[in-house]
Amino acid sequence: MKEGKNHSFEEKKSTLSTRIDIHKQFSKLEINDWILEMLKLHQGENVLDVGCGTGKQIIPYKKVVGEKGLVVGSDISEELISEAKKKAKLENLEIQFIMHDSNNPFDFPNSSFDVISCCFAIYYVSDLEKIVLEFKRLLKPGGRLFLAGPTPLNAKLLHELHQKITNQSLPYMPGVSRFMSEVLSLVQKHFQNVQTKIFQNPITFQDIDSFLKYYISTGLYLESSNDDAERNKFKDKMKQEVINIIQEQGKIEIMKEVGGILAYK
Repeated sequence: MKEGKNHSFEEKKSTLSTRIDIHKQFSKLEINDWILEMLKLHQGENVLDVGCGTGKQIIPYKKVVGEKGLVVGSDISEELISEAKKKAKLENLEIQFIMHDSNNPFDFPNSSFDVISCCFAIYYVSDLEKIVLEFKRLLKPGGRLFLAGPTPLNAKLLHELHQKITNQSLPYMPGVSRFMSEVLSLVQKHFQNVQTKIFQNPITFQDIDSFLKYYISTGLYLESSNDDAERNKFKDKMKQEVINIIQEQGKIEIMKEVGGILAYK
């Protein structure tokens, strides 16, 4: 880990929900289908979903493990947990939620869970080895750890366009910088039978408004400047770039690329 880097990040419900909705509308595939295929959950299993956000993964987890299975969702954001609770209630699902900063140990006994899942969150933890060892402590013997995060090729075209319009280096993105390197190496160090898979999912936009809605909900845009006026200039420049692409090609396609790490205790 490079000294001086700030890995912390607290997602807002509005931006996270926007991206989830956009993916649902315009992406070719559903990432949860891929995650569930990798995890192969069983009825009655105990699952901890770390960084559960608004419930994107934890809702389908509970549906698979059923009434006899225990599902716990943790997140640092009270706003996101509140939204996840609402979704669970609408689905009539019994899910436990806790507010928790994953930089600190969990208040669970050793060997509490069959499965621990952490999607798009582990790389915001300061001490990665500490959290990997905490996951190992919490898993039962033979338990499964599943982690998901962006690869360096994730949303490559979007990043290239952003650099072009801002004329600046990309903002520091912990996921791209840490997930398939530092995170993976630590999992390989402390777990057995570590498997990695890549999930590619194109998001296709045919209108500029939907694309811009997506762009301004990303950390790429939000971290580009502390000045609202400057960010608005970036948005206007991006709008013109994408209008040109859509006029020439009839669409703009952003290839999302996610790495999955599955490991056994």
